[in-house]
Amino acid sequence: MAATSRPAPLRRKHSRYELTAPVEVTVLRSGIPQSLPGRLVDASLGGVSVVLPGELFPGESVGVEFRLADAPAMVQARADKPLMRTGSDHGEMTRGAQP
Repeated sequence: MAATSRPAPLRRKHSRYELTAPVEVTVLRSGIPQSLPGRLVDASLGGVSVVLPGELFPGESVGVEFRLADAPAMVQARADKPLMRTGSDHGEMTRGAQP
């Protein structure tokens, strides 16, 4: 896995870094934790972008967990207000998950 920087567009405060890693997103629904395995796309100081096989809904709090290559521990973050973009068969959490 290689991390490459993309220049920050004018509306972004932080540069995003392309990353590829499996990610586990956990959301609490009706008091029951539901796990959504996904793929990390990129990250910045302001959040992460992941592709998921399911949807997240407004107001849901989610936990995000992934391991970077050669890292001794998992990266864990929580998002109280994930920003969602959806495609035909996946959701993409683009901001809000912060360590």
